[in-house]
Amino acid sequence: MNEAENLIASKNHLWGELVADFFYQNKIHHVFFSPGSRSTPLILALERKKGIECVPILDERTAAFVALGKSKFLGKPTALLCTSGSAPTHWFPAVTEAHYSSIPLLLLTADRPPELQNCGAGQTIDQVNLFEKFVRGFHQAPLPDSKANSIKKLETILQTACLESLGQNPGPVQINFPFREPFFSPDKSPCFSKTDAKPMEVPHTDYKDSSRDVSALTKGHTKVLIIAGEFAPSGPVLSLLEKYPLTT
Repeated sequence: MNEAENLIASKNHLWGELVADFFYQNKIHHVFFSPGSRSTPLILALERKKGIECVPILDERTAAFVALGKSKFLGKPTALLCTSGSAPTHWFPAVTEAHYSSIPLLLLTADRPPELQNCGAGQTIDQVNLFEKFVRGFHQAPLPDSKANSIKKLETILQTACLESLGQNPGPVQINFPFREPFFSPDKSPCFSKTDAKPMEVPHTDYKDSSRDVSALTKGHTKVLIIAGEFAPSGPVLSLLEKYPLTT
């Protein structure tokens, strides 16, 4: 590898390490990935990170549904990762399920760099906002770079995506990662050191206490049936139960 190739490989390594560190610190410890070369910088870093479980699943559709089930069980995001091109389109059934069921998912799509877009390059499609209205947000990651402002931008994107996936209406969020070749250097250590990723603080969503509105509707009734949805906030429900204790 020449000097320019080593520089690209080192920046790719740095990007993968930043993502892995952020995931670990923010308790995103389950990653489901399907094999592919373009996603190599992320896969290598995530597999090296102790405390993060990386599960290879050959079929993208299957991987997406396994991640969906894990996220629903945990009540927090897991990550899906695949290579560029048509690979992420196989996630669509699970993504729409996550959208309508309000299940948090982080969709990490590897992509070709800008100079290989719209020129007939293999394994290349338009991945920008690929899932459109079926995600809570889309973020285009910058090309790997060692500059402080680029690193800060990546960290901001990761934090924002996590917050969007865990918002008042949880759901999937896509982050698109372009990478240039070579994806890694087998014989040289990275020449950049990563900054310390800041732990993410998920703010508590302020739900409006609607117990007063319900009280007005139920005034004069002695028996009230309360049906709470899966994501119903506990405060108003408990207030109503205090007013209308359970009866047999």
